[in-house]
Amino acid sequence: MSRLRKKCIDEACGALTFQPSRVEIITALLWRAFICASAIINGWYVRPSLMGFPLNLRSKSSLPQVHNSMGNFRIDVPIKFIPGEIKMELYNFIILIRDTVNKVVASCAKASPDEIVTLVNIYNESVRSPEWGVLLFFGTKDTQMFWLHDTDIHSEVGVQMDLKESYMQLFECDDDIKALTFMRDANL
Repeated sequence: MSRLRKKCIDEACGALTFQPSRVEIITALLWRAFICASAIINGWYVRPSLMGFPLNLRSKSSLPQVHNSMGNFRIDVPIKFIPGEIKMELYNFIILIRDTVNKVVASCAKASPDEIVTLVNIYNESVRSPEWGVLLFFGTKDTQMFWLHDTDIHSEVGVQMDLKESYMQLFECDDDIKALTFMRDANL
């Protein structure tokens, strides 16, 4: 993971002003590969993509009762990739993810309980909008999805994919996915 993080930072040439997390890097890598696979399947047409990125709001709100309550307190942050507005470099996806999540966290930080409920409902509905060509969820149920999870080895992130066969075949050929898989296998 540290080699991949260094590669992202080096390729960004100063555009990354923060140390990307493992989740940001892996999510960006998977999302970009998914968009590329979708473009190939659609005759090299890159369509807009909307990803629902699950975010735990429990520690990101100013509501004191939330920290000790039971149940989930999460939101699907809609992160939008618009071709032509966002370049296809990995660090551009990392920046897009970080910036969008930070905006949501900032809006929830001082919101009232009613405002947070309204915000959660609006975001969760927007992720399910039929207007987006490529819809991808990380960690929630849909037809094309990825789950990221911890592994027994602290430095690694486990990924479970549920993709249509045509997407999976293209994923297996993606250079970044192959390199990531190779790096993991080389560490065993």
